[in-house]
Amino acid sequence: MHRSLAQVESQLLSPLGRAGVRMRVLPASIPAPGQAVLACRPVGDDPFRQMLLPFALHTDGFSVLAPEGVAWQPGERIDLLGPIGRPFRPPAARRRWLLAALGASPEVLLPMLNLGIERGVSLALFADSDVPVLPPQVEISTDLDAALEWADYAGLAVSAEWFDLRGLESSALHAARRTRLAEVLVLLPMPCGTGVCGACAVGHGRTSRCACTEGPVFPLEDLMR
Repeated sequence: MHRSLAQVESQLLSPLGRAGVRMRVLPASIPAPGQAVLACRPVGDDPFRQMLLPFALHTDGFSVLAPEGVAWQPGERIDLLGPIGRPFRPPAARRRWLLAALGASPEVLLPMLNLGIERGVSLALFADSDVPVLPPQVEISTDLDAALEWADYAGLAVSAEWFDLRGLESSALHAARRTRLAEVLVLLPMPCGTGVCGACAVGHGRTSRCACTEGPVFPLEDLMR
């Protein structure tokens, strides 16, 4: 895990019109799609930081939603820890990707859409909430079951609330399991980034896994064992 200082380059709006910031960082601090970083003002040695999940990746940094109750200003320096955890890992041989946001904003999947465009794969996006304007290469799907039948790779983003309420009994997860490969980004706070605090545990008992060390992107098969 890498620790560095980032600089707030500018304030901006996310693709869905929410307040965000663009941050300039060293290349080693740029997360892969699905990975997060932990951030705070560089004061003291507090191990607990604000989790940031980019909606856009750049060659010199990334863009994220502005944390609630935090007013970062251009020029301000931010202490970063990360990238944190396991990213999405779509195999190069998979050419039909379905990305689905369930109880989560599809903005967290936009870096994956850009990766798919770079690879020249066929792309479809399903979301149970508002969808931003998308590049012409991306088809918007309104039938999740049909899209999962079509896909040979599925990348899902689910909120912690959605996972807690529907979890492994969800018909969507069982349908995704029928694709040749499915991965799930579980969105929940990761206060320490080291697995010590246990706040980001997914599952229960012996099957519990910490999102910051074994996720936040999990192979679906690992979650459903």
